[in-house]
Amino acid sequence: MIKGIFFSLMLCISISTLNGMPFLHLMIQLPQTGMEQANAPVNYDNVANLIKQDKTHRYRVMDLSSGNPFINANAAKEFNIVGGYSAAKLRRYEDLINYHIANGNPAVYNMLNTRYLIEKGADGQVRPSVNNGALGTVWLVKKIRWVNSPEEEIGSLYAFDPKVEAIVHKEFSSNLEGLYPTGEGKIALSSYSSVELNYEAVLKREELAVFPEIWYGPDLGWDVFINDKKVEPLRVNYALRALRLPAGYSEIQFIFRPKSVYIGRQISTVFSFLSLVMLGFVVITSIRKSMAEVDMTEVKVEKKPLEEEKITSIRHF
Repeated sequence: MIKGIFFSLMLCISISTLNGMPFLHLMIQLPQTGMEQANAPVNYDNVANLIKQDKTHRYRVMDLSSGNPFINANAAKEFNIVGGYSAAKLRRYEDLINYHIANGNPAVYNMLNTRYLIEKGADGQVRPSVNNGALGTVWLVKKIRWVNSPEEEIGSLYAFDPKVEAIVHKEFSSNLEGLYPTGEGKIALSSYSSVELNYEAVLKREELAVFPEIWYGPDLGWDVFINDKKVEPLRVNYALRALRLPAGYSEIQFIFRPKSVYIGRQISTVFSFLSLVMLGFVVITSIRKSMAEVDMTEVKVEKKPLEEEKITSIRHF
């Protein structure tokens, strides 16, 4: 309880001073010449349209224009966002917010691929800025820094360059044994949807790739494949996913298939099948009953003339 109150107070203080934090010093205001020449009000819709001219993949946006960005989720309608509110927010991401994002740590913003900031100036106008330090949808690191505890893991984010090194907990040491990354090679996002991410890599040797996507843990929704072989992603930088990639050409897939949805679909399929079987049984039973009634009617119709003929014969007799 006390810990929760402390984090809430820290978050409020951090938000109130965010405009003075180092991250904002990295931002370069986007040109708005077209809007200003037209004397159009620089409102949120205009800013959103300006940012959406950027056709690069899956960048994130930090919206400071409407109060606390960790409660307000207006930007979520248009973009992938850093803030926003969710009752099911992951604990590790909540820690990133409390310790780093709310305090403007530029390394954390960069590793989350935060490319744009939306804020409201003293004149009440909403303006966008761009962060050229955002690391993109995937990158290769040159070094691995090992840590021994979660506290050391999240604390190391205060002083590191996410483009150069990855902070890895010792629990993943066996997964990275014998790996000495150089950061050389090519890797890029080739296609994506809300439930699937596809990458291609060309490497001269084994490398460590970092993705600005939140690590969920093993068997908690995302299935990962390298060249059609299922693998488990590693956790780096306290909350991000990483993969040890082989030399040569590789295709990487992240597919969102949570067990709850998979089981639900199986149950739905079984019930649908049983419903069809029951419907078929009812239809067949109804058809057989109708055919039986038709047969009985035909028998009765055939007997009636014989009975009339017999009665007529008796009368003549």
